[in-house]
Amino acid sequence: MFASGTGVPRDNSLAIESLSAGVDAGATYGLTLMGNIYQEGGYGVDQDIAQAAQFYKRGADEGSADAQWLLGELYLNSEVVGISPTKAAASFSKAALQEHPEALYSLATLYQSGLGVEKNSAGAADLFTLAALAGNATAALRLAEMHGNGDGIPANEEEAAF
Repeated sequence: MFASGTGVPRDNSLAIESLSAGVDAGATYGLTLMGNIYQEGGYGVDQDIAQAAQFYKRGADEGSADAQWLLGELYLNSEVVGISPTKAAASFSKAALQEHPEALYSLATLYQSGLGVEKNSAGAADLFTLAALAGNATAALRLAEMHGNGDGIPANEEEAAF
C-alpha cells in the first residue's frame, strides 16, 4: 500500500521497510517481491542483481515457483550470478514441477536447443504443451512452429493449426 499510495500516502521507505519486515516474518512471497525490486531497481532502491539473486535463492529454497523461475532466468542471463544453463535448467525444473507456465516454457526452450540439458525435441514439445495449457501463449506458438516445421517431431499441419 505504501508503494502504490493506496489508502495511505505513498512512501517508498515505508514500503521497503514493511516488505522487509514481512520477509523477516517468513513471507515467502515477499522474497520474490524484494528480488524483483532489487533486480529492476526502484522504490528508492538501486538495482543490485547480486542482492536480487539472494532473495530469489531464499524464495526458491522455500519452494516458491516464481523465485525458482526468476533465479533460473538470472542463471541464463546474468554474468553477476555466473551464467550457467545447467543451474538454470535445475531451477526451472523445480518450478515446472509446480506447473509454473513461464518455467515450463523456459525449460522447454532449453530442451529444444540442448542448452544445459540433453537436447530432446519430444520433451520440449511436451513442455511447450503443458506451458500452453497453463496459459503461456508463446509456448503455444513455439509448439505450432514445431508441428508445422517438423522440428524434432513429426510434422503435423492439423496440430500446428490447433
